[in-house]
Amino acid sequence: FRFDGGVAAHLMGLECWFSELLRSSGAAALNDQWPIIKAMTLFWMFMPLVWPLFLMLVSVLIFELYTCWKRLGWMVRNDPVKQLKAATLRTAARDIFVREPRLLGLVRLRVARAKFLERIPTAVVDSLPLVIVGQFIFLPTVLRQMAVMLSCDSLGHGDARWRLHVSPEVVCWRADHLSWAIGTIAAVVVWGFLIPGLMVAFVWRRRANIASDVQLRARIGFISDGYEQRWAFWEAVIYVRKVLIILISAWPDLNRTGEMALYQVIGVVALLLHYMCKPFDNRIGELLDTVELYGLCLFLLEVTVIQFVLLSDPRRDSDLI
Repeated sequence: FRFDGGVAAHLMGLECWFSELLRSSGAAALNDQWPIIKAMTLFWMFMPLVWPLFLMLVSVLIFELYTCWKRLGWMVRNDPVKQLKAATLRTAARDIFVREPRLLGLVRLRVARAKFLERIPTAVVDSLPLVIVGQFIFLPTVLRQMAVMLSCDSLGHGDARWRLHVSPEVVCWRADHLSWAIGTIAAVVVWGFLIPGLMVAFVWRRRANIASDVQLRARIGFISDGYEQRWAFWEAVIYVRKVLIILISAWPDLNRTGEMALYQVIGVVALLLHYMCKPFDNRIGELLDTVELYGLCLFLLEVTVIQFVLLSDPRRDSDLI
């Protein structure tokens, strides 16, 4: 039960893969989850760095295959290649840039006529929208998975020590867990606040040029598209809401009733902010604002219903997944 967006990481089978790998290599005992948790945390720490590089590499490789195929066709037809300069591609007129055919909707096809050292940087720049969309979808999942390292509970029964929720044999904030928890917190700050904050600051400083600069809009428009110019930063507000939901889910010693109550607070605040600001543009009679409003109401309604279920029968606390 999560409202933080992202992808369904529990369907990837990563825990099973890490378990089998570490246990077959002797790095983890049969019932020892701690080495597996450390390996998965390290994996998710570096995934936001590896993922965009992977997307960029795949995009450039596919375009290079297309370029080889096109150049081979030109050689067979004895068609001389008209070399294009990188400056010509960068200074393309607005109407030409908009109408240019693209490979997979990203890299302009005529870039294939540029030299290799000029073609690769241009293909990388044209692939930026793919990286931005990939990071936008993936970062909430990364933060949710790293929060596992910080999710601690008190088991009670005379034991006042906090223990890791997914590996109760590990005492939280002591020994080996302390260093891993500090590293996880640093990664959450970087990937959860610093990088998205820099992206939104970049959009905010150039918000006046997004409408007129078609090349800038093609590359970073995913972040600001659909918002009014004065609310171009609103994606950061939505992202903060996702991060808060993730942090609440990992808050130590917080029962499900308290968790749902905090979700209700987030829902009410988000609803009020949206109602006061209405950040989306007014196309089709404020359709986007209406859809977002209904989505927030649905979120709040669902959390409230679960809260009523928990309050009516506290024994169902452990039955909700």
